[in-house]
Amino acid sequence: IQYTGGSTGLPKGAARTHGADLVELDAIMDSNGIGDDPDNVVLIQCPLEHHGGHSWFTIAFAAGATLVICEAFNAEQILHFIEFYRVTYMILLPPTTYLRLLRCPTIDQCDLSSVRLVQSAAGATTKPIIQAIYDKFPNAVLNYGWGQSESGAGSSLKITRAMLEADSPLLESVGRPMKHVEMKVVDEDGNEVTFEVIDALDHKGVHYLAVVEYTENEEDAEDAQLVILSVGEDDEGEYLDVVEDDETLLEVSKLFEQRLSDDYEID
Repeated sequence: IQYTGGSTGLPKGAARTHGADLVELDAIMDSNGIGDDPDNVVLIQCPLEHHGGHSWFTIAFAAGATLVICEAFNAEQILHFIEFYRVTYMILLPPTTYLRLLRCPTIDQCDLSSVRLVQSAAGATTKPIIQAIYDKFPNAVLNYGWGQSESGAGSSLKITRAMLEADSPLLESVGRPMKHVEMKVVDEDGNEVTFEVIDALDHKGVHYLAVVEYTENEEDAEDAQLVILSVGEDDEGEYLDVVEDDETLLEVSKLFEQRLSDDYEID
């Protein structure tokens, strides 16, 4: 039984199988590339009974990496370990723990250039946390994961410096499905939600989609929801973002309403 951080609801004990652990090893190593270099040095400072600590403890052995385990949070000791052991991969949980580390008065006296990947999970990250990590770890990329306690794998996302500089909507994303994972969108009753693109247009340099959202048990198609999505692109391909800015949503919705009024009744 592993204890979750609550990504998929209230924090709880999640029953795990050996099969889930094997899926976890393969999916996480595929996600963060830790097995690409047997000389990696992995630092862990989080509970080993939580998915994050358990998975990283296990994948370090699977990858043949050197493992450094911190018995408790001690900012100066963690910084010393990073510099002394030339740590390349590290995980601290939850995300606010990084702020505690990065506020250490002696941090600027430490060489953190060896770190190539900073991992976090078990709670929401914020733009200030991401910015602080990139300010202090000059050669690292931030990797984030969600919902992995229950199944061994879930979703993950590498949050790049380019995303931060562009204030990308992906900063608030839960990422992409990891290897072995199939994702579905469901409503509050567990019914799978289906999306159908009914129109597309370009406005002020951005590509938008008009999407009808409905469930399989929808008795009346007139109650289907119309959602406006913008299409973005990063190194891994296209992604969709729900348009929430009121001014943009109003402008684009009016354009779609004009184009669709002959075929759809839009309220």
